[in-house]
Amino acid sequence: MPATIPPLWLDENLVDAADMDELQQVDEFLEDRWIRLVTDDLQGQLLDLGPASTQAESIDRIASLQRLIATASSVLAAEEVAFASAEKQRQLDAGVKPRDLGRGTAEQLGFARRMSPAAAARHLGFAVALHERLPQIANQFRGGDISEAQARIAVTRTSHLSDTDAVLVDAGIAPRMSGWNLAATEKAIDHACYELDPHGFVDRARHASTERRVWVRPASDSMCIVSALLPVAEGVAVYANLRRAAETLIGTGESGLDPVTEKPKTLGQTMADLLVTRCTGQVTAAAVPVEIRITIGLDTLLGDGSTPAQLDGHGPIPAGVARAIAGNPEAESWVRRLFTEPVSRSPVELDERRRDFPDHLKTVIAARDRHCRQPYCSAPIRHTDHITPWSRGGSTTYANGQGLCARGNLSKDVPGWHHHRSKSGAVTITTPTGHCYTTTPPQALGLPAVTLRE
Repeated sequence: MPATIPPLWLDENLVDAADMDELQQVDEFLEDRWIRLVTDDLQGQLLDLGPASTQAESIDRIASLQRLIATASSVLAAEEVAFASAEKQRQLDAGVKPRDLGRGTAEQLGFARRMSPAAAARHLGFAVALHERLPQIANQFRGGDISEAQARIAVTRTSHLSDTDAVLVDAGIAPRMSGWNLAATEKAIDHACYELDPHGFVDRARHASTERRVWVRPASDSMCIVSALLPVAEGVAVYANLRRAAETLIGTGESGLDPVTEKPKTLGQTMADLLVTRCTGQVTAAAVPVEIRITIGLDTLLGDGSTPAQLDGHGPIPAGVARAIAGNPEAESWVRRLFTEPVSRSPVELDERRRDFPDHLKTVIAARDRHCRQPYCSAPIRHTDHITPWSRGGSTTYANGQGLCARGNLSKDVPGWHHHRSKSGAVTITTPTGHCYTTTPPQALGLPAVTLRE
């Protein structure tokens, strides 16, 4: 916070006589208004900025804007740290158990930044570590001399160091960082860390193997990306084995033809098919035994309808692809089809007094919500939750149910959080700061949910 400087239009006698608490409140109010005015004014000026008159001026603008981005990112990170500290104290005063302090903080930050709570939590962790352990690098960041990517490298690469060693790296590296790109920043910090704590450097690499995992994310055109984080030896071995086997098949003419192009499979296509075959135990990629869920219209399934279907965990897929999946005679798959035509009201008219959602109602709610119903969260659904809590008279029905991820379900229990469902199905979340975020339900075969901030 900058020092309190009374505005020129504020009478000095009034300032001298003012109670300090009231003055602080006035100062915070004025500062908040000032930040909003400056931000709005700067945004307007940037939007009205015409093209540069010369190429040299254009380069100067780009450099200045890059510094501005860094400074704004630094101020944002500092604001996150301050908010998290204040929220922790608020929860402590509200009687939240010590082990639960901080719940809902990342959600509030994520809602404000229009990003997932998980991503907001990661950014908050970075911001806290930067300001607590690397203050000089934080100052370089604030001055626009280094990028957020460089600051992230510094935080990540020094995470294993003691606070004392981190201070030494901070002091020695910070003045030089503005002259480095990302690769040089990594090498320099790794070098400094190894000199200060060689055993810790090796232990960090050894511990990294505990983070190995596999994940999947959607790609365009009905494709997906399966990734794996592996120790370097195992990762290189997997790739080399697939490549060698694919080259052998191509060399002997056994790779076959691609079903779309009807031409011999490329090296990449052959490696991809081998990966599927070896992971699933099937001879062909089309015969994978798996249960998938498709939300599909009757006109698409039974006729020539062109309305895209929704593939659980992926998103929209073309009607033809959906029909091919549902009707593939080679696939040993269970395809659970959830029709979008008017269906029986039986899922809604179950015993509303029971606390737990029955399995088939969970399935219908999950198909409707697709992923966590929280604003901007795309995490898989882990809990079927009562919008109006069961303990407060909420019913166990389709209308009062929503799919949430694990952290989203936990944040609801923090004092100051409220969820409300409108007749249209929109869910409004009111956070402890009084901000409201209304999320419309996704269209069964259309656009995803939309969040509006009030």
